[in-house]
Amino acid sequence: AVNVHLDSQRRVDAIARNPYKADKPDAIDFTVGNALGQSYLSEDATLDPTHVTARLEKDKLEKHGDAARKLGMKLMPIAFTTFGGMGDVFLKSRWRPFFKELMDKELKEGGLGWKTRKQQQRALEKLSIVLARENGAMIARATSWQQAVATRP
Repeated sequence: AVNVHLDSQRRVDAIARNPYKADKPDAIDFTVGNALGQSYLSEDATLDPTHVTARLEKDKLEKHGDAARKLGMKLMPIAFTTFGGMGDVFLKSRWRPFFKELMDKELKEGGLGWKTRKQQQRALEKLSIVLARENGAMIARATSWQQAVATRP
């Protein structure tokens, strides 16, 4: 079950629970950071490829973590960069375990793992497409604004 709220910066983006598992519901908050944004340009960012997503996740945890815990939920920040970087919190707690479970099942059933690898690759391709489209839209918006300002009388 998923409940989604897109109307307020004071709420998480979604609440999801898996009725087949007994774990706590996740309070999900998505964020995408532009790794070339002024606030992310630092020596740390040049030395650590996860610097931007780690900072995005930290910001979300600080913003919503306590409130989620008080409501009996676990906050799941899902952070990406405009270059396709994926945050460790989601990657390690949901993405990898999900595909490991699929792989184990496929291998147990006599498969070689190719079906699961194909599913994982397809998911990454879809994510890349979404990020590329949004990067293009972001550039188009910036370009339109710049053209409008440049052509003012």
